[in-house]
Amino acid sequence: LIPRKGQDTFIKSVGVLADKYPNVRAIILGAPYDYGTQEYMDSLVDLTETLGIQDKVLFAGWQPKIDQYILSADVVISASWAEPFGLTIVEAMALGRPVIATNQGGESEIISDGRTGFLVPPKDEKKLAIAIANLIQDEALRQKMGVAAAQRAREYFTVSRSASEIVDV
Repeated sequence: LIPRKGQDTFIKSVGVLADKYPNVRAIILGAPYDYGTQEYMDSLVDLTETLGIQDKVLFAGWQPKIDQYILSADVVISASWAEPFGLTIVEAMALGRPVIATNQGGESEIISDGRTGFLVPPKDEKKLAIAIANLIQDEALRQKMGVAAAQRAREYFTVSRSASEIVDV
């Protein structure tokens, strides 16, 4: 857990959604790795309490295998505002989940906006909440995006394709 990953923005978006969607739940994976990030973790817990959504946000800590968490989610969120390449995004797409991420860095190259997920401005909890709400409300769209996401992951983000492109360079 580090500030550039935008977990605070994600939590705020859950706060925006909580009244209209009382069944919304969020799982945050990751753990602090030093004193500075422990303070950040504590601030995230405090934020859930301030927003009154501590019962809607689960801090699951660091997990060596995230597949089960991805498969349990309807949507995967990456609210990072400085991410060179989001491996978790590719993993979620490969597992057939639509992804909502910030329109910057590697995310904007991985996600096909409106087709495999949505891209939103960094640090904008309201636009993130709108994108999440769009997928909460429309199961058919979630399914369609999930299928397109898996297809894109298989087409563009395989080990063999990456190795071939590196060899070409």
